Amino acid sequence: MLATQILQLPPHLRVLALRKERIKRLRERTSRPDWRVTLVDSLFPAQMAFVLSEAKAIIGQCTRRAGKTHGAAAKLILAAERNPGATALYLALTRKSAKRLLWPKLKQMKRDYGIPLTFNESDLIAELPNGAQIVLYGADQENMAERLRGDAYCIVLVDEAASFGNNLEYTLTDVVEPALLDYQGALCMIGSPGPTLFGPFYDACSDPGRGWEMHKWSVLDNTHLPHAGSWIEELKKRRGWDDDNPTYLREYRNVWVSDPNALIYGYNPVRNDFAQLPIGPRWEYVLGIDLGFDDPAAWSVIAWAQDHPNAYVVHNEAHQGWIPSQWAQRTQELQEQFKPMLTVADAGALGKAIVEEMVTRWGLPIEAAEKSEKMSNIELMNGDFRCGRLLVDEGLTELKTQYLTLTKDRTGKKEDPSLPNDRLDSVLYPWRACRNYWYKDKLPEAEFGSEEYWNQMEERQIAAMVAQSEQSSNWYDELM
Repeated sequence: MLATQILQLPPHLRVLALRKERIKRLRERTSRPDWRVTLVDSLFPAQMAFVLSEAKAIIGQCTRRAGKTHGAAAKLILAAERNPGATALYLALTRKSAKRLLWPKLKQMKRDYGIPLTFNESDLIAELPNGAQIVLYGADQENMAERLRGDAYCIVLVDEAASFGNNLEYTLTDVVEPALLDYQGALCMIGSPGPTLFGPFYDACSDPGRGWEMHKWSVLDNTHLPHAGSWIEELKKRRGWDDDNPTYLREYRNVWVSDPNALIYGYNPVRNDFAQLPIGPRWEYVLGIDLGFDDPAAWSVIAWAQDHPNAYVVHNEAHQGWIPSQWAQRTQELQEQFKPMLTVADAGALGKAIVEEMVTRWGLPIEAAEKSEKMSNIELMNGDFRCGRLLVDEGLTELKTQYLTLTKDRTGKKEDPSLPNDRLDSVLYPWRACRNYWYKDKLPEAEFGSEEYWNQMEERQIAAMVAQSEQSSNWYDELM
C-alpha cells in the first residue's frame, strides 16, 4: 500500500497498515520468517489491533469463539519478548482455569510458530531465552494479592474479567498497578459481557471516561471461522431466540445485558444483604464445609431461630492448598467460636474418608452433608432469596461475587463447571439443615368470649401439654 493511501485511512486502521508494511519489508529481507512475524501474521485485524496496541490500560471485550485466548497469549508473548528478564502475568479466575485456557495455547504456539518457550509445569511458568517469564496465576490461590506484591510486571492481563466482580478492584489498584511502574507496563482486562451489570470490568466497558482503550470484537470478526454467521442463525431458529434474546446478545453480539435468568442463584444485594444480626431471637448456628485442595475449601455459618422467619449467612471463608490437619484445626476454631448445633461437610468421593478422619482423630462432631437433588434444593433456596427469607452479611464480598457470577451451563440446567462455586456449596449444605421455616406469624388476639378466642385457648393448652410431655420424657430418659 502506498504511503499516501495509508495516510488517508482512519487512525486505528492507519496503525495496522503501517505495521503490516513493516512486517512485509522484514519478510523481504529474510529468507525464513522470524517467529514474531509469523505470530503477528496469525492475527485477524480486530485481534491484531488489541495485541499491537501500546496503550497502558486496555479492554478486550469479546464473545465466545472470538479468538480471545489466542490474542491474550500473543500479547503476553510479545510483551515478554520486548522486556528481557521481566514478568508477564496472566491472571485468571482460578488456577485450574488458567491452566486449562492459556497453558495449552502457549504450547500450541510454540509448535505452530517456533516460539522458543520452555515450560515449568509445576509452577505454570513459560520462559523465553531472554529470561522473561510468562506466569499463570489464579485469583483463588491462597493470599493471592499478597503473592503478587514485590514483583515487577511488563504486562498484567486479567482474563474472564467479568467473573471477578468487585474483588478485582483492590487487586488492580493496590497490588497490580504499582508493580507496572518499573517497565511502564500495560494493564489489560479481557472477557465476555456478564449477565449482571456490575464490577470493574463492566464499569470500564461502559464508561469511556475512565481512560481505558476499548477493543471490541465478536466471533463474526474471527476470519478463522467464516461460517460463524450462518451457524448462529441456525442456532437462533433451533432455540427460538429473537434478536433481543439476552443470551444471544451477550454471547454472540457482544452486548452487556442484564439477565438474572442466566444465574444459578436468585440472590439480590438490594433485597438480600443485611448489616447486623437482629437482636432478640435465640439464634442457633449451623456450620457448613465444602472440602477441596486444588479448589478452595470453604466454610460458612448460618444463623436461624425458631422465633424468627429468616436465616442469615453470618460467616464465609475459603482457603486453597490446605491439608486435612488445617481443615480440622479451622473447623474446631469455628465450632468454638459459634458453638453450632450442627456441622455438616461435603463427604462425597474422598471427602467421606477425610470427614471420618476428622471425626475419629480430632473428635470433631461432623455429619455428612445432604447432597442429593442439588439443583432442586437451589431452587428452594432461591425461593427464600426472592421472598427475603435468606440474607447475607453485606461484608462477605467474595461470597456475593460468586452468587452474582455463577451462571448456568449451555444446557441451562446445571452450573457452569468452569466457574467457582465452593463458597456457595458451603452455604447450601448448612442452609438445608436450618428450620427457620417452622416459624409462624403470631395470630392477633381474638375478642374475649368469641369462637376464635376459645380456639386459640385450646391450641395453647394443647401446645403446653405437648411441651410438658416432652419435658417429662426427657427427665425419664436422663434417669434411665
